[in-house]
This record gives sequence, structure tokens and C-alpha cells, in this order.
Amino acid sequence: MNPIATVKTRLIEAIQETTADLHRFGSMEKHEKQGVPVDDRLKQVPIENVTQLRGFLHGIDTTIVRDADRE
Repeated sequence: MNPIATVKTRLIEAIQETTADLHRFGSMEKHEKQGVPVDDRLKQVPIENVTQLRGFLHGIDTTIVRDADRE
């Protein structure tokens, strides 16, 4: 295995272990998360059910300015 891939695998395992510890101690809610690379770090973003997100942007302006040839 590539040395860089080995380091990434160990890093991901460490993150998962730390997350499991936080769940066990109750200091972190248990949600399914997806790792998203941001610059030089890995950010964990919770995966939400789409039906639970319905209406959370109530009142947002959804009008779109269209080109004249598209009307």
C-alpha cells in the first residue's frame, strides 16, 4: 500500500475511534457523518434525512433572474 494511503487510513481510523469515544461519553450526538476534505483537513458533516430538512429555509427568496431568450 502507498505510504500516504496508509497514513490517511490510520488518520481516518483515529477520527472514527475518537468519535466513538465522544459518543460513548455523551458529549457528541450520534449522527451519520460524511468526511469532506476542506483545504488541508477533513471536516465531518452530518448527513441529514431530506424529509427532516423540509421547510428549514422558510421564507427564502427563490426567484431567479433569467436571460431574455429563456422566457
